[in-house]
Amino acid sequence: MESANVKSNDSSNSWRTEKIQKVKQGILKGVVWFFVGSVILTIILILAGSNDAVSRMLGTVFTLAFLLIFSAIELERLYSEYKSAQAFAAIGIISNLATMIFSTLVIWGVTPMTDIAARVLTIFSTFAGLGFFGCLTMGIKEYDKRQTIMPLKITAAICLIYTEIFSLFVALNVINEYDKSIERFGILAGFAGLIWFTAAIIAFFISRGVRKRKIEAANKALIEKGRAAMEEKDTSEKSKAPKTDAELRAEIEEKVRREMIEKEVRERIAKEMSEKK
Repeated sequence: MESANVKSNDSSNSWRTEKIQKVKQGILKGVVWFFVGSVILTIILILAGSNDAVSRMLGTVFTLAFLLIFSAIELERLYSEYKSAQAFAAIGIISNLATMIFSTLVIWGVTPMTDIAARVLTIFSTFAGLGFFGCLTMGIKEYDKRQTIMPLKITAAICLIYTEIFSLFVALNVINEYDKSIERFGILAGFAGLIWFTAAIIAFFISRGVRKRKIEAANKALIEKGRAAMEEKDTSEKSKAPKTDAELRAEIEEKVRREMIEKEVRERIAKEMSEKK
């Protein structure tokens, strides 16, 4: 029963991974073709002498391309085994989508670049960064080092959230970073940013080391299994020694005896059938 569950989970994970890869490849192909098409359109606009349209097109291309690449990376974490990584990835993807739509409207003049528009873009981009870096941090594999890696990830995530929120408040002029009463919180934000980066890097390298050891152990086990199979094959072939003359004679005699018995039985059955007639 347990093995059936494991097999079911493995097939489900395989299907999920395949689906993620297809979606990711689709997004990356879309980015590439969008970029190529935009380059061609930009060349046409340059030749047509439309400088304003060229600048708008370039701004749109680079904004959408970067945000789509970030979304493709976050898509993998959306199906992570860690709920926290999934939550950050969802925040990042939604924020990227909102940033793409709103920034495109601003670039093409549909929405005027007012103070409110700038604040909205700041909020979207801040949460986009929080989702991206958060899902990368919390998506670090723990393997059998959960008690070591998990505290590092949680510490890094808390520091990242504090840094992003403080930076957002400063950008929106909700708080004045030069205010003496706020200064220590600004210093704390800088320290928290450093702690986030350091803790995430340490957790990443620990995870990478565990992964490397697991891969080496798996390769070693595979080599040992292949070596054992080859030795078993060699032993089996060696055990099949050529038969002696006595053994061959005995096999022939046994075969002749069986044929004679079968012939005798057939003749008896044929005789009984003829007597009945």
